[in-house]
Amino acid sequence: LFAYLASRWGKPIAEDHIIEAFWPKDNTKNKNNLYWGTTTLRGALRTLNPHFETALVRVHDTLSLHPEFPRWHDLEEFEKAATEGLRLESAGDIDTALGHLRLAGRVYRGPYLEGCYYDFALEVREKMETTALEVYLKAAQLSLRKSEDEEAAEHARSAVELAPYRQDAHALQMRALIRLNRGTQVIELFHKLEKNLRLEYELEPTTELLELYHRARLGYTDA
Repeated sequence: LFAYLASRWGKPIAEDHIIEAFWPKDNTKNKNNLYWGTTTLRGALRTLNPHFETALVRVHDTLSLHPEFPRWHDLEEFEKAATEGLRLESAGDIDTALGHLRLAGRVYRGPYLEGCYYDFALEVREKMETTALEVYLKAAQLSLRKSEDEEAAEHARSAVELAPYRQDAHALQMRALIRLNRGTQVIELFHKLEKNLRLEYELEPTTELLELYHRARLGYTDA
């Protein structure tokens, strides 16, 4: 319940929507369940901050977490840093954008509420993973433009872990590793990728990946 409200911190949510999210089949006890849940949550929040009396706000038939309740919420911090980083990248402010994208990448620690299969958690999880992938790809691209190749390789590796099927992510990683004179690693990654693409996705490596593979084989250190 806390995670659900925190995913929309400060925004009122109808009690009927909350009941539908957690107790859709319990027609006789759902109001009691909600009452028990809010009472427990209110007590927990009061324990965390005894001086903040209205952490859980009820207005008419809605509930929300008070927008001014002191907090550090990784979901909020990730969304804020990612949104600002991608906006600045589109505006051409590379240095500042990269700082925000780095922060978003550090804040993202993996699947949101892993193991929780409520619909709201699945929606947030999917959205975060999509945004994180875009963050890692953009960060890798910007790092390459600034010749920060070690950092580019790390961002690209994170993108590959999130989306093994994304050949553009593999290309960014291989390009950074070539610049770092790690051709042997590039060759190994390419062979592994080529096999996985065929077995898992029935795909062939792109022309870009083939070109990077051959550059690694020939010992080039520019890409």
